[in-house]
Formats: sequence, structure tokens, C-alpha cells
Amino acid sequence: MTENIENINQVIWELKRKVDENRRDPVLKRELLRYFHESRIYTERKEGVPEEGRSFLMLREKESTCCMLMHGAGGTPEEMKLLGEHLHEQGCTVYGMRLPIDPRAVDSGIGDYLKGRLPGRNGKEKEPPRANGENTWSMCLAQAEVVLDMLLSYTPDTFVVGFSFGGTIALNLLRKFPARGCILISPGLYPVNNGRHMAFRLWRKVLPALTRELAPVRSTMIDFVDMTRCNLEKITQPILVIQAKNDPVTSYKCLQTLKKHGSHPASKFVLFPDGGHVLINGKRGGEVMDLCGKFVKEV
Repeated sequence: MTENIENINQVIWELKRKVDENRRDPVLKRELLRYFHESRIYTERKEGVPEEGRSFLMLREKESTCCMLMHGAGGTPEEMKLLGEHLHEQGCTVYGMRLPIDPRAVDSGIGDYLKGRLPGRNGKEKEPPRANGENTWSMCLAQAEVVLDMLLSYTPDTFVVGFSFGGTIALNLLRKFPARGCILISPGLYPVNNGRHMAFRLWRKVLPALTRELAPVRSTMIDFVDMTRCNLEKITQPILVIQAKNDPVTSYKCLQTLKKHGSHPASKFVLFPDGGHVLINGKRGGEVMDLCGKFVKEV
């Protein structure tokens, strides 16, 4: 199997070189995406990712507008499937990327921390919990850059679509890549300031080292969101931002902030009175998909 993946990667490299030399050959572009997806699926399968949680490709026969879909921190590409199918029916090639975050991963709490510090049955101290490198934003962003770079080789008419944490990744991609446009659904820029979140922020200020040890994943995610907000500047590409006012996870301040930074005249901002956080698959799902399809066609 190792030889197979090496052969696939060699084919990908050769195809990308040929596509860069001859960008008018639609057959080469289709083959490039097909082999690239095969390589990612091989890796995900090897890592034990269940079939329903793997990346997906919906490839049109003819070269077409492309949409890169990214799920939230607690989900998988499966939650983007309905939107992907809708965009594919509208004539788009769709790539649903799996972000390298295990949705089952949770940070340890104070109880687990204390247990780790107390002597075990054998009298030896247990190691405190450590963060898994696969649960950090840096790996998610790095892999997203690889995927988007490949999709842009297929067509410059590529839109980045991000839900929740996937929207935070998308905003960082816009700063580096010439994507045609971006769709942000319930973007994760400002979490709802409930008591738990505010308490965690306070603990981070008072005991930063301890909170990083107790909740490494959550801490690094907050760092990433803060960094993204500080580097928004002017967003020159057209963006569509969709959010619900009653979102229990992210504040609709996200939409208001992005509206201030979105400078393109084709940008649109839609705030529903209800619908919650998971707008794609909720009661507003049909409206959200129609808005996304219309935006991609009109921009």
C-alpha cells in the first residue's frame, strides 16, 4: 500500500506540473483533483477515520466553478454534505474537506487534572493530560492551504465555504489565496459570552499556564480566533455571511464585524431572527442553501 500512495503522489506532482504549464486542458484538471482526493482518502482511511467522516469530492464532467467546504470544530464533512449536493446540482464541483480535529476529543477538566497529579495505585505519579497535535488550529490551517492550492490549480473560480470554526479557517485563507469569494455560515469569530466562557477567559488571564495545561485545545482555539480578529483588515473578495440572531454558540457580532471589513460591493450579509447555530441542516437549511447557490452564480 505504501508503494501505491507513493505512486499516487508522484502522479499528483506530475499532473500539477502539467496543469501549471497548460491551464486549458480540462481533462488534466479533473485527473489532478481525482488523484489528489484519492491520496487524502488513503491517508484518512489509514488514520482510522470512518467512511462517513472522510473528505468527499463531487466532480463535474466539465470544468466548473469549485466550492471548498469546511465543517465546524465538533463535526465532520458529513454535516456539509447537503449543502455540497445542492451546490453540485447548481453546476459546481465540490470538495468537502475533513479538518484534522477529532470531534470526540475534549479537554480534561480540573478533576482529571487532580487525578493526574495524585499518586496512582502503584505509588507513581501519573502524567498530566497533554494536547494532541492533531487538535490544533495550525494543522487545520496548513491542510486547508494545501487543499485550496490544489483547487485553485483546477480553477481560479474557487469559493471557500466555512461553517463555524471552518469559517475562521476560511478567513485566514482569504488573506493568502486569491479565492473568487467566500461564504461564512455562523462564523466562529465571537463566542456567545455566557458565564462559562467568561470564566474561562478570566482564568486564562489569572493562571495562563494552568489553563493551557487543563484545556490545551480550547486555549489554542481561543488564541487562533483572537489572532484572526486582529488581522481582518479589509476583505477585498466578495463574501456572503449568514447567521442567526439566536445562535447559542457564536454571537451575531461576527456578522456585524465582518460587515465593517467587507469592502466588495457584491458582499451580502444575512441575519435570520432564528435558526440556531447549525443553520445548514436546521429549519433554515433550505434558505441557506438557496442563498449560497445564488451567491456563487451571481458573483
